[in-house]
Amino acid sequence: VDSSPFDDTDSNGYTSYINPVHDDFSVQAIAGGDTQTEAVTNLVADTSELVITISTTSDDFAGPSIAVTSHFNGQAVGTASITLAGTATDSGRGGNGISQVTVDGVSADNDSATGDNTANWSLDVTLSEGTNTITIIAYDDSSETNTTTRTIAITYDTTAPTVMDVSPVDGATGVSTTTNFGVAFSEAMTPSSINASTFLVDNGVTGTITYTASTYTATFVPSAPLAYDTTYTITLTTGIQDAVGLAMAS
Repeated sequence: VDSSPFDDTDSNGYTSYINPVHDDFSVQAIAGGDTQTEAVTNLVADTSELVITISTTSDDFAGPSIAVTSHFNGQAVGTASITLAGTATDSGRGGNGISQVTVDGVSADNDSATGDNTANWSLDVTLSEGTNTITIIAYDDSSETNTTTRTIAITYDTTAPTVMDVSPVDGATGVSTTTNFGVAFSEAMTPSSINASTFLVDNGVTGTITYTASTYTATFVPSAPLAYDTTYTITLTTGIQDAVGLAMAS
């Protein structure tokens, strides 16, 4: 119940308190296709309790619970071959068990379970370059009439990252001695790959390097002001990698 006169929530997340000026109301509970409504009158402050019991017309009225644990929606990977894995259970939903789990129509390994047990399913999948939409369906054992579907998108990334912009620009003159060096990449990067060994400034300059994920930008902050009338060269090595481990091409 999530509407007036209820106005508070207990520690379990259930809305269970009502405004005492409302002493006549009804509560409706639904399980599967079965509905039970109870009318309540003459509540006694602080002591009233309502229990609703539903006898369902089916012993299995809901699809299984299914989860994907080895990968997640929106993930990018650097290899075409991956293993999707997860769980499926009918516990608390009729308990007849899991008859099958399919991944894009192919039966997964270990894809069945009896009663309230869990099916720990998995399947090797070959991705195409670009974004792949994968559909996982779990069937319960009630004549396979109840199903639950999960759809995830996984991108197989084969494109090496590139530098899109730099600051200061290449060949800049009259640059402040307190300037920072910024580099914007073409895609999400692995932050740990951008470090003092891969983001280099010559003439003995040391500093700190940070990576901003929202803009794909790395910034080198010198630990001391730069020298006057000096040319500096910044080098980014192929040790720098994108989020799936692809190195810069050059």
